[in-house]
Amino acid sequence: MYKNFLASKVGLRKETATLTSLTYASDNVIAEGLVVQLADERYGVVFDEKDTTGKASVVVGVVTAGHVLNDKVDFGALTKATVIEACVAQGLFFEDYKSAKYPADDDGEMEDYVVE
Repeated sequence: MYKNFLASKVGLRKETATLTSLTYASDNVIAEGLVVQLADERYGVVFDEKDTTGKASVVVGVVTAGHVLNDKVDFGALTKATVIEACVAQGLFFEDYKSAKYPADDDGEMEDYVVE
């Protein structure tokens, strides 16, 4: 199942990483939006869900730079404050959701755009 955790595609950098199934898989799946620590002491957010059935490790796409939504990612066993601090240095930013605004037709004021 796909969940959108990207806040913006501006500055987005995706890389591949090899992750061990025992460390990151839950029910034989590494879920999208999971924050993982990479081999080179950086962090990334898993971009696509990956099935790990019968595999000791898998190659996954991870977002290593850009803007992601704070409430849509899963930090798992990692300490959120430590991860966020380390990620800023590598260009990965965690942001709160902000609703889109659009101009109202009658008075020119900006109003929230609600997606139904």
